[in-house]
Amino acid sequence: MAASQSALQASTERYEAQKQVPFRNDQLMTGRPDCSWASIQQPRPRACPLPHSFIWREKVGYGLDGTVWKVEVNGQPYALKVFWDNKPPSGTRYWAFQRECQIAALLQTIQAAVTASAEPIYLKKEPKTWRDAVQNLYAFSDEGCLTPKFRDAANSISITASSFPRIRECFGWLTISGAELSGLGPKLWPTGVVLDRVKRQMSPCEEYFAILYEFVSPQEDTDTTVDIRQVMQAQIDLFWRAGLCMTSKRSENWERGILLDMADLVSPWHAEWNRFLYDGFAADFCDGF
Repeated sequence: MAASQSALQASTERYEAQKQVPFRNDQLMTGRPDCSWASIQQPRPRACPLPHSFIWREKVGYGLDGTVWKVEVNGQPYALKVFWDNKPPSGTRYWAFQRECQIAALLQTIQAAVTASAEPIYLKKEPKTWRDAVQNLYAFSDEGCLTPKFRDAANSISITASSFPRIRECFGWLTISGAELSGLGPKLWPTGVVLDRVKRQMSPCEEYFAILYEFVSPQEDTDTTVDIRQVMQAQIDLFWRAGLCMTSKRSENWERGILLDMADLVSPWHAEWNRFLYDGFAADFCDGF
């Protein structure tokens, strides 16, 4: 019993310490992100540079982490995810906004590194451990590109700009007032719900964090030659080899083969990264496919 309590206390302390780590950059998201190893070790997305005067079109859905709306900015559609928790939750519950910010920053850095690299980026083909995950993630850093560890390794695989899969684009983080949300009207406002025995609601008197994403429309692509499983598989393989583990394999979190819910991903810097969840898997393993 004492050992169990001690382990729980250690886990709680680890989660609490993690939630105090800085994870936002106040600079506007313009230009190439910092791809240094120091930046990758403490990923922080930049602020959304687009005007925050949204035209609210529809409430797309909600979940344990937040609510998603379809909005328009300068005539273009975007997905705006507003998070329930505007401060770190206590105990071992992860802070969704923090985790998703870190993933958004890492993916943007990874893509920028591949695009800018003069040669392919070489990774361990079948990573299995936390150390493998970190070594592969290091390969995307400025320092890792200078001294590619796996370039001549027999068990390596290369990634180039032309082979990089499409991933959902992130346009930065921002804040939204609860007053603006509560003034949207009954069809759009964030209805309070109880999810996993946790009450979720937004107050008109508080500010909330949000992330602006590319809006992936199910009607956007009518090309019947596109193999959805191949599109999914390319992302799954990238996430795995870049050191990220997936906490969910729910098909409803994907649209046209594109992962929508970035909260499904966990970086090796996060307390919820789990070596038993860290593996490659077939896209048709996702329920519903």
